Amino acid sequence: RVQVVYMKPNGSFVFQTLMEFHQVYSILYFIIEELLFIYKCNYFHYEPYAAVFEILCLIFYLFIQFGRFYFGSLGNRAEASLFVIFCIIFSIGALYSYVHYMLLQTYVLQIEIITNSVGLVLWFLEVIFAVIAFLRISGKESGI
Repeated sequence: RVQVVYMKPNGSFVFQTLMEFHQVYSILYFIIEELLFIYKCNYFHYEPYAAVFEILCLIFYLFIQFGRFYFGSLGNRAEASLFVIFCIIFSIGALYSYVHYMLLQTYVLQIEIITNSVGLVLWFLEVIFAVIAFLRISGKESGI
């Protein structure tokens, strides 16, 4: 005779959904930023070091985001708190990228303020739900 035990999952559905949506948004954001960067390089005066730095920051953003999505999704689905912590740590790099492109780059256009604001809202919600998922998962791992 087999006994079936149903366990409530400790991962966060909202966190997973936000990450999936933010992943699509990150690709669109990268494309928009690249197009805006081409526009700004053609119509504004850029110092060569500034242009290279901003391109490197955009590439850094893409690597950080997809590393963050990978660890967050893996940690949430496998209910492994260590991977969720990696996701939260990688979130610091994503925060820097959004703030850099909204406030610190050489030329900031209005559309960049809007796209970065949307990214920051998604980032903030993801971090909140990542912490909640971490607490639920770590509580399960410790037997609470």
